[in-house]
Amino acid sequence: MPPKTVTCSICSTEVLKAQTLARTDGTRACRAHEGVADEAEQRQAAERAKLDAAIAKGSTVEQWTRERRAEGSRLDIRTEQEAAEYRAYIYSHCWACAAEGLEWGEFWSQAMIASKRLQLRGEFNFMSYGTDVRKLMGNIALLAPIPWKGEITDRAVVKHLYKKVREIVPLIGFMLLCPACCTKHGFGIRFDELMPKPTWEQLEAIMPVTMAIDPIVTALAEKKERQS
Repeated sequence: MPPKTVTCSICSTEVLKAQTLARTDGTRACRAHEGVADEAEQRQAAERAKLDAAIAKGSTVEQWTRERRAEGSRLDIRTEQEAAEYRAYIYSHCWACAAEGLEWGEFWSQAMIASKRLQLRGEFNFMSYGTDVRKLMGNIALLAPIPWKGEITDRAVVKHLYKKVREIVPLIGFMLLCPACCTKHGFGIRFDELMPKPTWEQLEAIMPVTMAIDPIVTALAEKKERQS
């Protein structure tokens, strides 16, 4: 399957989807354009706010509220704190098996740093590269945002998700699942669609970007090595 490409809404160039970020108007633009990263952050903040609102609207938070009012506790502070803690939890664990993991972007960022650490150690081995990188990352799981499509299989899986997120999955449009659960529940194809599959020509096109960020990745890897 060829890698997904999109047309940048700013420069009208057809580029790999992975080289772009979503804008607040629903289009996508190259990461390098000024202001695009800020727009992406705004969009992500809006999505998280929507998720928080959906969670807060659920019966679980309402139950917390009733219980704490009955206890005469510091209701507002405790409720907000637990809501924040729960949000952090669901973004760091598989929604089906509860395996601890990292969101898509953070996982690949950490994988790049782990790869550079192997190079710094002189331990880079192409034959065991994947295993070595995962081991250096602490075998943390990748949390893939599997698109919700409302199909029968999707609805069947929802009953296996955290009780607190079942009702909001259709609202936010995705499920965070680890690779094992993607395979287990029949989402292997959708997981594969998320993975970029660039051609050699496309890899050559992004080489300047890779070279530009290499000093940053190296500095982060060196810092990790000093801390380990």
